[in-house]
Amino acid sequence: MIKRVAAVAIGIALAVSGAVAQEEEDRDFFDVSIFGGLTLPGSGMSDWRDTLAAESGYNVGVELGYFVTPSFVLGPTFHFSQFGVDATNEAADQNHRIYAPGLVARYYFFGESFFAPYLRAEVGINFYNFVEEVLDNNSGSVKYRQIGFDPAFSAAVGAGLLWFTSDFSGIFLEANYHLGFSDSVEGTFQDQTFIYGENAGYVTFKLGVRAFFGNY
Repeated sequence: MIKRVAAVAIGIALAVSGAVAQEEEDRDFFDVSIFGGLTLPGSGMSDWRDTLAAESGYNVGVELGYFVTPSFVLGPTFHFSQFGVDATNEAADQNHRIYAPGLVARYYFFGESFFAPYLRAEVGINFYNFVEEVLDNNSGSVKYRQIGFDPAFSAAVGAGLLWFTSDFSGIFLEANYHLGFSDSVEGTFQDQTFIYGENAGYVTFKLGVRAFFGNY
């Protein structure tokens, strides 16, 4: 009797697990986003080295997402931001740049309308290429050069609104605050070492297109 009950229980368990696995397989759903927009420098950037402050710039990027649940999305993200330099010398012809790969989580609030607001959080790494005043050992003169700093851990929070223009695509608007923990990262030029010295904050405003693939 016990063996029979055990066999039935195992059979039910296998059937349920198979059904769940099939359901998970059937409901694989992804999204792909491309975007561009405005980037505003904040603390650690808008007053960079006092005389090399970052000006307003732009961002472009791409993002992939997997629907872990019908509302929760997880995936890789990448954006690039470029800023002008607020200077009256040759540095004004150069740019500050940030390369930002990371992992993003989005939570949607779907309803009956064509609009879906969502919250967003991101962790990743920021790579800073910032303009510095350097001493060129070859010429013996002071120059301005874009210096690559060590990568710094970064985090971001934000919110967005998705407008469905079709069953499987839409346009979105998004705003995020990013903070790079760059206080102690270093960059080098010839035999000179530069310390970033501050945590770098900035805000991104994005306009993009998002497409959905798979079954749910």
